[in-house]
Amino acid sequence: SQVFGTPGVAPHFAMPVTNASQTWWLYTSLTKAYVFDGTTHTDITRAAGDYTAGATRDWNGTLLGGVPVLNNGADVPQYWSSYSAATDLIALTNWPAANRAKVVRAFGVQLIALHLTDSGTVKPHLVRWSHPADPGSVPSSWDVTDATKDAGETDLPDVNAGLIRDGLPLRGNFYVYKDGSTWRMTFVGGVYKFNFQMFSETSGIL
Repeated sequence: SQVFGTPGVAPHFAMPVTNASQTWWLYTSLTKAYVFDGTTHTDITRAAGDYTAGATRDWNGTLLGGVPVLNNGADVPQYWSSYSAATDLIALTNWPAANRAKVVRAFGVQLIALHLTDSGTVKPHLVRWSHPADPGSVPSSWDVTDATKDAGETDLPDVNAGLIRDGLPLRGNFYVYKDGSTWRMTFVGGVYKFNFQMFSETSGIL
């Protein structure tokens, strides 16, 4: 039965976010973003115009220290800077404007971007991580060439296992899923920041 009234658009993706007073639902069509506050559906599409997602499965979302981040692989990742129906989504601060990622996930105080396109060049085996974010904020840098920051990247070398499809944290590690393999990403600090180990050579996201 219908419980949330009539949505502003037919939802293709939805995620809940909760603060001390209530739960909000962020949801998207291929081109629009809305928020439901329990009473009203409000358009929070970015001011720059409609999104350009190609399919329902392109949308993904994550919470970084309570900050909602939405991504569709075709547009710059978006975040909701304030839990308010009057606040539109905006481009992720400090994200390189020419870059896109198929998937963006939170892991601890960092964002992990998977299967990237850098200035038009598709890098389907690339994992890139941000500089750690302060609580309640987004990362200050994605610059992997800046030695003063902890952003970095690595290519997973098993190209015959297919493309990176998704990733999720589990029990203190972050697991990167390809079509036919799974990698475990563990924070170690120091020069390398993360250690990557093959978790399964034969089993991927399926």
